[in-house]
Amino acid sequence: MRFSVFIFLLTFITEKSAALALSEPASTTASSSAASAHTNPATGVLRGVVYEAGTRERIANANVRIETENFSTESESNERGEFQLENVPAGLVKVIVTALKYKRLRIKQRIESDVEITVALYLRREATDPYETVVRGKKRRERNLKTSALA
Repeated sequence: MRFSVFIFLLTFITEKSAALALSEPASTTASSSAASAHTNPATGVLRGVVYEAGTRERIANANVRIETENFSTESESNERGEFQLENVPAGLVKVIVTALKYKRLRIKQRIESDVEITVALYLRREATDPYETVVRGKKRRERNLKTSALA
């Protein structure tokens, strides 16, 4: 009997502590990103995979950046082309994806509070090599001398 009363009281105290912690105002100093994640409940998660358009091969080391008016964060895709960005503010955000030898991709994505959104991002390969060398010059004109025999 004592054991079940103890569990009941412990559960009750834990629930009350959690309710009090939620009702306390957020502190004005955010010492870590974990603390700011708890004070701003209007955040979500954006995760996905970066592919090459046409071949659907996964692109490693692609830079995925999220921007809003007052927030910016970025991540790099792993060797399987996967990325994850946490604590993204809810609302419409710009997603910018760049990778070597691929055209930049810019899209807008809606992030919802407490929702994990999964996307597939397709990059197009650049048509030209960025290190291509072009040599320009004038072609030397050769004069075509015709000899005519006046005889």
